[in-house]
Amino acid sequence: MKFSPSLSLLATAFALAAGAAQAQVYMEATLGAGKVNGQCRGLSNCESSDLDSRLSLGYLISPNAGMEFSWLDYPTVKAGDAVNGARVKLSGPAFGGVYRHPLTDSVSLNLRGGLAWNQGKASVWENQREVLKSRQRSAQPYFGLNATYAFNETYAVGLGVDFTRAKLENERANIRSFNLVGRSTF
Repeated sequence: MKFSPSLSLLATAFALAAGAAQAQVYMEATLGAGKVNGQCRGLSNCESSDLDSRLSLGYLISPNAGMEFSWLDYPTVKAGDAVNGARVKLSGPAFGGVYRHPLTDSVSLNLRGGLAWNQGKASVWENQREVLKSRQRSAQPYFGLNATYAFNETYAVGLGVDFTRAKLENERANIRSFNLVGRSTF
């Protein structure tokens, strides 16, 4: 049998089209209460809990597995007062995989994990003068779990929890978030 490149290309195109017919693109957003377990270096009035959010664009390769790109916006840590204090803002992009385990036709458990490129921006002031401004990125693992209820094939809502870490000035901080989830599938 003679090899035919056009038949091979045609078979490959049909296989890709069949796979793409099962694939789904989705957008997912979370808003929640986040907490950073870090040190406030002995400063009073340490606030390490705040709103945080995540915005993800995902692609399901199969009904249960996919990959997603996210932007993570973590809580801001504030300590001290107007005279002496510090502030650290954490955020960054993430890329990873997602697995959906259906419990019923409408309810599913969703597991996500991957690598986040977290950035910390710190500002420290003493006697009302800024004495340190720092920015540092670090690649850190992230992990998330949520349960969602699908109203239909397009919209779902749920509750979830996410975990990651950040690094700034050779100190690591654990970050966790309990959040509301909204998802739209295209």
